[in-house]
Amino acid sequence: MMFLKKKHKTKTVQKKQSSHSKKNREKKKIRHKSSAKGNKKKRVSKSSPKSKKKHKKTTKRKIKKIPSLVKDIFFATIVTLLVSLLIGIYFVSINQVKGSSMSPTMKNGNWILVSKKATIRRFDVIAFKEGKDISFRRVIGLPDENIKYADDYLTVNGQPVDEKFLVDQINEAGKSGQVYTQSASAENGFQIDKIPKDSYLVLGDNRPNSTDSRQYGLISKNQIKGKSSLILSPFGRVDE
Repeated sequence: MMFLKKKHKTKTVQKKQSSHSKKNREKKKIRHKSSAKGNKKKRVSKSSPKSKKKHKKTTKRKIKKIPSLVKDIFFATIVTLLVSLLIGIYFVSINQVKGSSMSPTMKNGNWILVSKKATIRRFDVIAFKEGKDISFRRVIGLPDENIKYADDYLTVNGQPVDEKFLVDQINEAGKSGQVYTQSASAENGFQIDKIPKDSYLVLGDNRPNSTDSRQYGLISKNQIKGKSSLILSPFGRVDE
């Protein structure tokens, strides 16, 4: 009987020890979890200021880039305007055709590129100042030349000169027995003896309906703005 009682006591002691060890294990687990949470919080708190600093740096860089881009655009615009202004003053200009005097070569409303530095030759289409407007006409007579028109034939200093740009119009007028280039009083041709220095005889390609040197006389060199080289709208070359 005594032996059995001892065994019973050992069993109870073992149960108490096992239960005590389980409690210790649970406490350790809880401590481990709490310590892990604390470490995570510490990590987050340490990393957050750095990330904020990086974000601030990137935003500052972006802010710096925007003003520099605006400056570049502004500078490029100013340079472009200055270059355009200089080119416009010294080299080229753009003017619009008004009226039908240069038809069919140039039509009313066409925009023309005018070269200011070009040398003026016979049959060049020039832009010149006529009152407050810019007009376009074709140069026929140069300084110190004698010009004569008769039966749609042009002679310069007694030598015949072909007007190839008017062949179709002259032939069409001839079919109906008309003269395409008449005087201001609708007579068959006209004549100018020796054009003065720095003066030019200009006529429109639309001879029957053009207002030109036949009405307002010769034009001076000071009136000339330049030579017409390109039709910008619609795009094309000026026929010679």
